[in-house]
Amino acid sequence: MVLIESISKQDVKFTENNIHISATNKHGEDVELTLDLLRPIIPEKCSYVHLERGLKLNILKKTQEPCWKRLTKEKKLNFLIKDKSFGDPNDCEDAKHTWLLDYMFYKRKTNPIKTDEPAKKNDPVQDIINNLKDSQSHFSIHEF
Repeated sequence: MVLIESISKQDVKFTENNIHISATNKHGEDVELTLDLLRPIIPEKCSYVHLERGLKLNILKKTQEPCWKRLTKEKKLNFLIKDKSFGDPNDCEDAKHTWLLDYMFYKRKTNPIKTDEPAKKNDPVQDIINNLKDSQSHFSIHEF
């Protein structure tokens, strides 16, 4: 939600990496705002609605991920906030949880745990010896 009181006309342009807003308020003053986004969006699927309080921007992310840590590339604090009245305040946390579950399921599916092999702990010294044997054909160890 971008709050600009009493807008008489507005123009919002979405590009892949930014949003440009031009508006005129009730006093006839021109207001311009450009937001350089943290990640790319799909401009064709983005929209906006003019409400009493300002403009409501609906932005569709290009890459589906749980949530962005911030909207813009700038790391300093700004006046932008997510209006929680337009959705569930736990959306981001729920999405992160769902994404993590899906990711863990995928990892288990692509890398199944082998149950027929007993879990053996490798000795670090033995690992070094085996690596040396593999890399040096004449390597041998003699105990004295």
